[in-house]
Amino acid sequence: MPNFLGAKHWVGFKPQTVPGTAETTVTTFLSTENINMNAKPTHIPRKTHIGTGRSLPLRLGYTKPEGKCTSEVMASQPQPWYWLLGHVVTTQPAISTDPTVYLHTITATEPVNLTVEGDKVYQKAKQADAKVNKITLSGQVGEVANLALEWFGLKHTEPATLTSTPVYVTDVLTVRSATIKIAGTPDVTIENFEISYDTGLEQLPTIEDVAGAPHSVRVKDPSKAAGKFKFIDFPVAELARLVAAAQFALIVELDGPIISATYKKFLRVTLPACQYTGGFDNDIAESVITGEGSFEGFYDTVTGNQILVEAQNSVVTINT
Repeated sequence: MPNFLGAKHWVGFKPQTVPGTAETTVTTFLSTENINMNAKPTHIPRKTHIGTGRSLPLRLGYTKPEGKCTSEVMASQPQPWYWLLGHVVTTQPAISTDPTVYLHTITATEPVNLTVEGDKVYQKAKQADAKVNKITLSGQVGEVANLALEWFGLKHTEPATLTSTPVYVTDVLTVRSATIKIAGTPDVTIENFEISYDTGLEQLPTIEDVAGAPHSVRVKDPSKAAGKFKFIDFPVAELARLVAAAQFALIVELDGPIISATYKKFLRVTLPACQYTGGFDNDIAESVITGEGSFEGFYDTVTGNQILVEAQNSVVTINT
C-alpha cells in the first residue's frame, strides 16, 4: 500500500461562467493547511424485513458534494470574501499619484457560483456549481491570520483529471500588525479573536430524472454573523454593553506592507451592528481575571450592511 503525504495537497477556485458547466481550469489557489472535498453520498434505507426479522442492505441514494479548507490570510487574495458575499466594487484611491493601489469593497448579495479543484494526494477531485457557505476569520497574537472556508456543490467528480497549475501569492497577513475597534475604540486588549459569516445555504434534492446529485444550492436561513474575543484583562465596559444589550460596531483590520506612498495593504472586516450574546462570567480566584465575550452581528439599518469587507492591495480585479 502506498504512503501518501497529506502536505502535498492543494485546492483552487474559479468563478463559473455558465451554471452547470465546470470551468476547464481554476485560477485562485489558497495556501491551505488542510482540505476536505467529498461527494458525501447518502444511502436509502429499506424499511421492510421481508419476513426475516433482519435489516436489509441500503440502496444507492444521492450525493451532497461539500468541501472545507483552512488557509493563511493573504493581503492580495481577498477573493474568498467575494465568493461568499457576491458583490465587489474596485476603486483606485489615488489614481494620479499612486496608480498601483486598488481598494476592493465587498458587500453581501448572493454567493458566487464556483468551480473547485483539489489534489487530495491519493487522487484528484473536481466540483461544479459550488458556493461558499461560511467563512471564519481568526487570529492569535504571534501567528499568521487564519481563514476557514466551507462550501456546498452540485457536482463532484473523483477521480478527476486536472490540468490546472497551482500558483500562490506570498503577502501573508499576521496578527502582529492588527487593529480591533469596538465602538470606535482601538485600544482593545485581546489575545485572540474569531469572527464568522454564514450565508445560511442548503443543498436541496428534488424528484427528477437526474441521478446522483442535489438539484440546487439555495438560501434557507437568514445570514448570520458571529464571533468571540478573549481579553487579557477583564473588560468592565464590555460587560456593561452585554448587560444593557448595547449595540456596537466592530472593525477588525490586518495590515500589510506599504504599496505606494502612505498606502498599505490591508484586510478590514466591519460588522456595523453587533451585540454581545454571552460571556464575561469568569470564576474569581487567585489568578488574574480575564474575560471572554461572544457576540452576533446584525443588519444595520443605517449603512444597509450586515458585513462590509475592504481589501487594499495592488490587484486590479478579484472577480475573475
